[in-house]
Amino acid sequence: MVKTDRVSLLPLLMLVLPWLLFYGCSNDLEGQNQGSGGKGAQAGGRAPGSLGAGQGRAPEAVPVEVGLPWRADLSSYVFGNTHIEALREVEIIARVQGQLERLAVEEGTRVNKGQVLAELNKTELELALREAAARLENNRAVYERTKKMLEQELTSQETLDNNKYLFETAKTQYEQAELNLQYTTITAPFSGIITQRLIEQGDMVRVNTVLFQLADMGKLLARVYVPEKELARVKVGDRVRLESEMFPGETFEGVVEMISPVVDPATGTVKVTVAVAGNSGRLKPGMFCSAYILTDTHKNSLVISRKALIPDVDETEVYVVGEGGMARRRNVSIGIEQGDTLEVLAGLEDGEQVVIVGKETLRDGSTVKIITDEPAGAEPVPSTQRAGPREGTSRGPGTR
Repeated sequence: MVKTDRVSLLPLLMLVLPWLLFYGCSNDLEGQNQGSGGKGAQAGGRAPGSLGAGQGRAPEAVPVEVGLPWRADLSSYVFGNTHIEALREVEIIARVQGQLERLAVEEGTRVNKGQVLAELNKTELELALREAAARLENNRAVYERTKKMLEQELTSQETLDNNKYLFETAKTQYEQAELNLQYTTITAPFSGIITQRLIEQGDMVRVNTVLFQLADMGKLLARVYVPEKELARVKVGDRVRLESEMFPGETFEGVVEMISPVVDPATGTVKVTVAVAGNSGRLKPGMFCSAYILTDTHKNSLVISRKALIPDVDETEVYVVGEGGMARRRNVSIGIEQGDTLEVLAGLEDGEQVVIVGKETLRDGSTVKIITDEPAGAEPVPSTQRAGPREGTSRGPGTR
């Protein structure tokens, strides 16, 4: 019996023994792996793969260029385009018909009041004047005789009245003939310059023909049409700066002389008349000019460059570099804008560093590396030499 039991257990042992050996080897390999992992953890502090590449390092500083606010005098303007006009400009017309016999002036001639400009042939009108004079004398004589006859009761009052009427009519005709003869001599109604000559010597001139255009350029005007919303800022006596493309880099002075009391309902503008001062004959009627009506001046204002503004944001903001090289967004209030120079009413102080270049990659709290550090206004251009104000510089303090 005993022999038989040993023989029956042998196959069972042959099946279990390989499984036990495999299980033991697996545990030994796992222990070795865990041992090696523990050493690696102790040596490196963390198991491999526990952190991504690059994590744990400080962010890199963003390179920027900065500038300091500076002090300058800024002016606020109301802008408009206009044409130069003469104080007076009239058309001189013919009052009688006749052939142009003498032409005394040309375009550009400066004339005085009463100076002869041209003369028409007088022959026909002289004959008409003599005829009118003879008729007048005849009717005068008849009227005088009738008065004496009425005193002697040799005629009626009605006859006297008729003869008086004929005498008065003849007198009027004589005066008209005399006036027509005077009209053959064309004279200047005021002193000025002949701007156009529209006739030639020998022309047959008819009544109401335009002969000349005469302009009084002793005083030039510029009529600027100001939007209704800007009218409150403009007053009589305000200084005006005029610029013409004909004279690049030059400016001409003017002063607001009159302001129309009505608003044009079609355009919503008000006519402001500017008297040009100190022209010296350079500006001419018809020249196109840009007019800047000076409405306000701020002395020693804190200013920054327009390049400092953060683009594409709803508010007016800049980046200011503080301690530790950290950039912070700062809301600023802008006043007068003169070209690329902006007045800062609030939000900045003297000496604060403002980011000029490199804003696009910044965020609030970003660390920056300053690659240039020059005051934005280190060498400000004098106010008389700055680029002239452009359209859109008419905004007053507090506007954006």
